[in-house]
Amino acid sequence: MEGSIQNIEVSIADLFINNSNPRFNPVEDQVEAFEAMVLDQKDKLVSLAEHIIENGLNPLEKILVSEINGKYVVQEGNRRIAALKFLNNPNLITADKKIRDKFIALSSKVDISIFKKIPCVLSNDSQYNNKWVSLKHTGENGGAGIVKWDAQQTERFKSLINTKRQFFLEELICRDDIPSDIRDKLSQVKKTNFDRIVQDPDMRKFLGISYSEGKYSLDEEFITPQLKLVLQDLVDDMSVGKIYQKRDRQEYIRELRERLENTDYVNYQNTDNEHNNKKQSFYEKINKEGDNFNNNFTKRRQGYFQNRKCLIPSNTNIPIQNPRIKKIYKELKELELGLFPNAIAVLFRVFIELSIDNYLKEKRISVKQDAKLSHKVSAVKDYFINNNIMHKNDLHSVEMMIFQPTESKSIRTFHQFVHNSQVTPSVDDLKNSWDDLSSFVRALWENI
Repeated sequence: MEGSIQNIEVSIADLFINNSNPRFNPVEDQVEAFEAMVLDQKDKLVSLAEHIIENGLNPLEKILVSEINGKYVVQEGNRRIAALKFLNNPNLITADKKIRDKFIALSSKVDISIFKKIPCVLSNDSQYNNKWVSLKHTGENGGAGIVKWDAQQTERFKSLINTKRQFFLEELICRDDIPSDIRDKLSQVKKTNFDRIVQDPDMRKFLGISYSEGKYSLDEEFITPQLKLVLQDLVDDMSVGKIYQKRDRQEYIRELRERLENTDYVNYQNTDNEHNNKKQSFYEKINKEGDNFNNNFTKRRQGYFQNRKCLIPSNTNIPIQNPRIKKIYKELKELELGLFPNAIAVLFRVFIELSIDNYLKEKRISVKQDAKLSHKVSAVKDYFINNNIMHKNDLHSVEMMIFQPTESKSIRTFHQFVHNSQVTPSVDDLKNSWDDLSSFVRALWENI
């Protein structure tokens, strides 16, 4: 049976959705299959497409296909292939104009190289295929199938991943040997791109990064020139296609070597005196900003920002002019999340909406008097883009807030915190939501 399996790569144009997909009644052709998929999945397809744009295709699950009448027909992975086809050509969607418009907006953000080589498993043995498709979609099957995590296991996993790569990124933000124009934007980089880089052992070795006992750290005392180059690429919104697969990252390493050979970099392997002078200069700079860095340096280097007790990090300084909103902002910097998660979740939602309302009023942006929060956020987002306040790529988290109802930072989730007695806010989700939206909130107050 194993001998009938073949790993292949197929372009999106050569893949066909299964007309007998169990998600809908059998149809005659691809046009009807597209229509049925859209009517069945609706915004779930949009969420899937956004996730693919941000993260690439799931490397743990290849598309299962069979060759039928010279065509590669999808046996498992129809939703993913439908999402890719709609990203490649949104006009294939005829059943729902709203969904088509969302895919039109998304299509401008996708790296087109992803459409050329889709990793697939080819098997023409229907009995073999049905066995594995059934195992995936028909429950736990006594433990042979997919056994879902319970709420406690899910939270445990979130805690694990937050103590690794995100802590290391926060460490880098604290360093003074990273140019300020890079350091100031590091909190806004795509976390998934950063993860792909630091999870690759070859990338880590090249960049001077070690991983041991669940912790990432630098091999040397200073940032290496090659790591500085990568951080610059990340803040410049590097395409996921550049580092999507292992071979892409190998090519990226070769490119970085060439760039290093053709560019003069300051060697930060300096004398002890020079190092001490630089460190002292950093201490003085932070102390001038009222951060008491000398007393907190070690704690910050160990992941202080992710381990913070409050929703908003204490060193955050946003120039809020409105007296009442400023008081709410101050409370969100002082109330402990572990003690008051429900109160903070509701207050967070109030803070976001009042900040939006204040901006709409100050800028005289017209919205309906009874406009929903999603419409208000959308109006401000469009204003930011049209007036070059923030680039649309930097507003990805805001789009997710509007269009992805299952996201922890979505408007729907914020509403649930207020109106649904069955929804309990997660401390980690709240912190991540603030981290994702903080640059947008800052822009609301710095650009009045």
